[in-house]
Amino acid sequence: MTSRNADPILIVRAKGPATTGGRIALQDLLQLGRHIQAAVERVARVLVGQADSRKRGRKPREIESSCPLEVVALNRGSFEVALDLPREHFENMHLGVEAVEKLLEGLECIDRDGETLPPGYDTGVLHSLKDMGLILGKGIDEIEVESRTQRLRRRFSFNPRVHGRITSRIRCPMAASRTLEGQLLMADFRHDGERCRIHPPTGEPVVCQFDESLEETVYEYLRSFVRVTGETREDPATGRIVSITIRDIEPVSMEGAGFETISAEEFWQEKSLTQLVAEQGVPPVQRLEDVWGKGAELWTDEEDFEAFLAATKGVQGRRA
Repeated sequence: MTSRNADPILIVRAKGPATTGGRIALQDLLQLGRHIQAAVERVARVLVGQADSRKRGRKPREIESSCPLEVVALNRGSFEVALDLPREHFENMHLGVEAVEKLLEGLECIDRDGETLPPGYDTGVLHSLKDMGLILGKGIDEIEVESRTQRLRRRFSFNPRVHGRITSRIRCPMAASRTLEGQLLMADFRHDGERCRIHPPTGEPVVCQFDESLEETVYEYLRSFVRVTGETREDPATGRIVSITIRDIEPVSMEGAGFETISAEEFWQEKSLTQLVAEQGVPPVQRLEDVWGKGAELWTDEEDFEAFLAATKGVQGRRA
């Protein structure tokens, strides 16, 4: 199902005296849009296995292509905007749709004061929601979000009570269902003290607890790359995952996991640049401009690339 033959995935309504006649302050509109977009992207980051959704860096391509919200309609009455995602796949295979659904399920859980938030939530998501809610109380009494996905079709209320509960959760250690990927190391199988560590591709290792029913599985996958799902505890100040109680574990293949090993003697052998180039089959770069295209993802835009070239040429000039 594509966006051309589907309902908008979200209807967002701002209700209160400041929105009479469908009006809203531009500053409030920008804040609402910026932070609901950030919340969706952060949920998606958690769903694909990132340990901290607030971590800076280039946005994964899957999130860039599936999570940008688009305004498709402005409706009359209280301020109401229809939002949609670029959809070229079925909804049940769409990361952006899943992120929106988990975001709203979390709002409902917070409204009920539930203890454990759904998959996709971490402290970074809560911070985005808290910042979005700062427009409440300035003539806006409530933000109503209506979901229109195939699986989730109902309304969710974001009011001062929900905003207060979000703030409280940020200040306390947070429990949420999460999925992490990394290498499984250092298992301890002592009774009532079963634990191990997951080493993600980036960031610090995470301590994992598991029960007796998973002992054989943990032993089988020890020193392998795995995907674990369970309830996490996070440091409210940093958003870092302190621990995870494993409910499910499965092996995964990770890029670079099957790299070729070399002997200790080969590792310490000194080689010239000419020898290394010959072994690796890497031809020399004759012109710096040839780098453009092969390493396009290393720079954000042409100005960034030109600045890199200028700095590199400056170093060469000083060495000449």
